Amino acid sequence: MPVAVTGATGFVGLRLVRELLRHHSSLLLLTRAGGQAAVPRVVRFLESSGAPEHVVRQVGGRLTEVGVDLHRRGLGLSPGDFRRVADEVELLWHCAADTSFTRPWQEARATNADGTRHLLELLAQGERRPALCHLSTIAVAGAQRSGVVPERELEAVHGFHTAYERTKFEAEATVRAWSRAHDRPVVIFRLCVVVSDGPRYPGAPPHPLLTAARAVQSHRAAYGLVTADDGSIVLYRDGLRTGTANLLPVGHAVLAMVEAARRTAWDGTRTYHITNPRNVPWSVVLKALGAHCGVSFRVLPAGLAGDGEPYRLQEMFRGWLSIDRRYENDGIARLGLAYPAEPYVDHRYLLDTLGGPA
Repeated sequence: MPVAVTGATGFVGLRLVRELLRHHSSLLLLTRAGGQAAVPRVVRFLESSGAPEHVVRQVGGRLTEVGVDLHRRGLGLSPGDFRRVADEVELLWHCAADTSFTRPWQEARATNADGTRHLLELLAQGERRPALCHLSTIAVAGAQRSGVVPERELEAVHGFHTAYERTKFEAEATVRAWSRAHDRPVVIFRLCVVVSDGPRYPGAPPHPLLTAARAVQSHRAAYGLVTADDGSIVLYRDGLRTGTANLLPVGHAVLAMVEAARRTAWDGTRTYHITNPRNVPWSVVLKALGAHCGVSFRVLPAGLAGDGEPYRLQEMFRGWLSIDRRYENDGIARLGLAYPAEPYVDHRYLLDTLGGPA
């Protein structure tokens, strides 16, 4: 069972498992120890996404899961199980991550940075000398507002808005150092914000925009979202104008990653940006978010907030609304890959990803 996956029941992970099953007879799922069984959740996703009946019927026999604890050295496995898993794996897709934007740094680091380090210890001991596909994020560029983010190792010169950005940056640095120290091939995929207009079913993991919508609807204090007197939500930005976001349908992202892994030259560390060639203005994103939630947004310069402003947004959102950067994406093109169709993201599509108006 040479191919293993972490984070298999997450928003991206479920779709990655579906695609990998097209190319591999079996997969090993490294799941959260003590959590819900993964195989039934994969089966439910496949059923909801319209997979053929024979695929759904057979999937239970093609997936094996082993419970691990990313927070612990040895992954919480016995020495014998640790050795057995290490020797089985030929390629690991590492998707598991703490994607919360409000998690304290120590907690985010335990999963994103330390968890990655503990997995690398497993790979270092495998007799097959396993390779690694590491799912990272364009958020490792941190607070860089403009310019082009290159497909290479970055330096933390711009700082970070959130613990998520910082700890995913640390995870990347750990992966690169491990590749050099052990002479192992690594492919790093930096994903943009991925979204989807289906399938929807109870218990389905949400994409980031849907998570944001739920935060707006509940006005969670942790997000700093407070309704102004006129019923609108006031958001503050740094900089002179409101920036853009990079969003991509998750189906495009997963197809690109799996095919890139099949075509790449497995030597050293290679970095691929899985991004949309076109950014989406934040005004378009907020319009769809507002239409879904039944609210309106106003984006104002941060200088108008004042120290005692009750509607002041947290620092991380102020920074994000000011970002208008681009992402090098020559790596996918050099492999001869193109997205299956124009990954166009507009108001209508974003509204569909949220399930329509409130």
